[in-house]
Amino acid sequence: MTVPRTYGSFRHHLYDLLDPEPDAPRVERTLNSLLAALIAVNLALTVLLTVPEWTATLRPFARVVESVSLVVFGVEYIARLWVTPLRPHAIYAHPVWGRVRYALTPLALLDLLVLVSFVAGLGDLAALRALRLLKLLSLLKLGRYSQSLRLIGKVVVDRKEELLTMIVVVFALVLLSGTLMYFIEGSRNAQFRSIPSAMWWAVITLTTIGYGDAYPTSGLGRVVGGFIALLGVGMVALPTGLLANGFAEELRRQRQKPCCPHCGEEIE
Repeated sequence: MTVPRTYGSFRHHLYDLLDPEPDAPRVERTLNSLLAALIAVNLALTVLLTVPEWTATLRPFARVVESVSLVVFGVEYIARLWVTPLRPHAIYAHPVWGRVRYALTPLALLDLLVLVSFVAGLGDLAALRALRLLKLLSLLKLGRYSQSLRLIGKVVVDRKEELLTMIVVVFALVLLSGTLMYFIEGSRNAQFRSIPSAMWWAVITLTTIGYGDAYPTSGLGRVVGGFIALLGVGMVALPTGLLANGFAEELRRQRQKPCCPHCGEEIE
């Protein structure tokens, strides 16, 4: 006998639908893929509408897409507020204050700003045009609909202390390099007339970009600049290796099946 779906079970199902697990049913994964595709279409239109030759042609289609997006993501925002008490954190348990706390979280505020961008896109007021650029923030929403992007976020969060340490080290290196080159080149080279100007050169050199708009002219400055450039090769590789190692560990952890503590066999 089929058990009728109750109010509570429907809300639980909606919660699972909005935040599916990696092994979620196909319908939940399909819904998130469609939401991600809608974001991608909006971003593509935002870019293409800046081409003068295409603006008049694409504007009617863009209005339709923005109207659909406003409805879809508006319903999603309301649904996420409705299922907030089901979230695992105790701070969301209260039916009123829990929803208020969730509405003030970065992701919920991001959802709200994206909705504002769709409203602005439907208007013709010049004052609202700048708000349309908020639509680009929907890029950050893609992490909610993609397991791969969530994996990136998890690795970054897990390695936040190491990454923060590297950021501090890189900033210190840029400051020291810029200060050193200022004292070496500042009196004879207008491109290094201040420490901030020299720090700009240090950033471009350490990242191995090398625009060529600023460069040392003295012998000592070139020697120090060459050393800083070589040092930058290693500094750029450090966070890359750290994140790559984090991805490898997380993928290995996800693929590793749990084992029975008694017999050691894999648990299906």
